[in-house]
Amino acid sequence: MRHFDGRTGEIRKENVGSASVALFIAIDGGGEAMIQLNASGSDSGETGWEWFCENYSSGACWLLLGDHNSSTATKTKKYGENQYRAAENRCSG
Repeated sequence: MRHFDGRTGEIRKENVGSASVALFIAIDGGGEAMIQLNASGSDSGETGWEWFCENYSSGACWLLLGDHNSSTATKTKKYGENQYRAAENRCSG
């Protein structure tokens, strides 16, 4: 796992609910992040995380983790529109 801001980490725990999965990410160097993937409605938690997919249809690439990483969600001073667009296009083509 990697984040737009350069952090890396790995999923250390998953909590599976009836309509969601909470992923707890242990950040290398300390700290943690959480993302909740929801079956209905938008995903939630920290935005900007990606996971490496070796078997993507157009070849191995980094994919955004969670549908809450929309351009609206990541238009912040921290990420900016240009960084989001670069990440959004990593697997296209």
